[in-house]
Amino acid sequence: MKQKFLIFFLTFFMGFQSHFAFSDSFAYVSGKGSTDITLVNITTNTLGVPISIGGSSTRLAINANDSLVYVSNNGLNAVTVIDTATNSAIGNIPTGGFPTGIVFTPNGSFAYVGERTPNTVSVINTATNSIISTIPVGTNPEGVAIRPDGAFVYVGNSGSGNVSVIDTATNTVANTVNVGTSPIDIAITPDGAYAYVVNAGSNNVSVINTSSNAVVATVGTGTSPFAVAISPNGTRAYVTNQITDDVTVIDTASNTAIGSIPVGNNPIDVAISPDGRAAYVTNGSDDTLSIIDLITNMVTGTIPLPAGTAPHGLVLTSFVLPLQSIAVSGRAKRKDFLVETDYFIQLNWSVPLDGAFPILYKIYRDGAHIASLPAGDFRSYKDHNLKRKRTYTYQVVAEDSFGPAAAGSISLKVK
Repeated sequence: MKQKFLIFFLTFFMGFQSHFAFSDSFAYVSGKGSTDITLVNITTNTLGVPISIGGSSTRLAINANDSLVYVSNNGLNAVTVIDTATNSAIGNIPTGGFPTGIVFTPNGSFAYVGERTPNTVSVINTATNSIISTIPVGTNPEGVAIRPDGAFVYVGNSGSGNVSVIDTATNTVANTVNVGTSPIDIAITPDGAYAYVVNAGSNNVSVINTSSNAVVATVGTGTSPFAVAISPNGTRAYVTNQITDDVTVIDTASNTAIGSIPVGNNPIDVAISPDGRAAYVTNGSDDTLSIIDLITNMVTGTIPLPAGTAPHGLVLTSFVLPLQSIAVSGRAKRKDFLVETDYFIQLNWSVPLDGAFPILYKIYRDGAHIASLPAGDFRSYKDHNLKRKRTYTYQVVAEDSFGPAAAGSISLKVK
């Protein structure tokens, strides 16, 4: 899972005090038993209008600005492109037989897709939606992941028991790392230092040091593990287990399994919200989506999906959980000096109204971050050297150890 930027959608008028909220977030869920992508509003836990793609599908990827979803359309042997603004399929990119894992480069310019039948990875130019290179890898490539710096792509080859490391500068295989049996999925830590490889046939996870490309640890899981996701702060890895119907929790500091979370029947994929508070798991045999609270490691909800979907992969957009509220007030002021006048705005705000415990407040002016203040009894900020007769919109965002937890906004005009 990648980091997301704060996006502010609400418009505020001069002097208007408002409780701040982020826009709704969505999950795009593929299905081996359906020719649709299921759209789930995970702010309200309701289903949206399904997106027809013309074939059954497995894995998906979403680009950094949430504008495009690429889908491995196994029924058409193509990558289907979904425009998230309209939630409609806008084209198909023909691939080799049975496309599998997909990943976008951090800048969104390219996507790498595994192809099981020809044992290759194809490189897609996302501006033209065309394949510009095809790279031979191991047997039956499945999971695909990229380092945060975009320098290397890691491909799990389930048929040959190894991982191909692709140099994105040359689009050639720079290294091959032997792992466990049937490596089927990969996730890379946010700092890019380690790759976690799920070995479906040996019921474990191989941990690769991405500097040396050597396996430095092996962690046991449940039976028939399938997918892995890493928390945004990099401290936990979560692995779905198809036969034991649970999710293994791995502490990445010690590389040990520290618990398991029961979910639905035949859990397949897992995705973590960008704030690190929740995980979502597709349950392939009971057509549901499990919601896990990652603070308590307990399932807090189950979303029914259309019958017969056989849900497989999923990706999430932006913020998943609604934020609590902060009451923000402020005044535009001036201070006259001998040769100049300082026009400034003083902001004041409440503690989060719904009980969040922040460690930091971040101040944004017109969407740009201008200050960070440690949480405490003093909740005030002065923004100096402003322009006369201009209206400024401020957001105050409270962050706890997981990330944004509460927010509020106000707009004020300097007279």
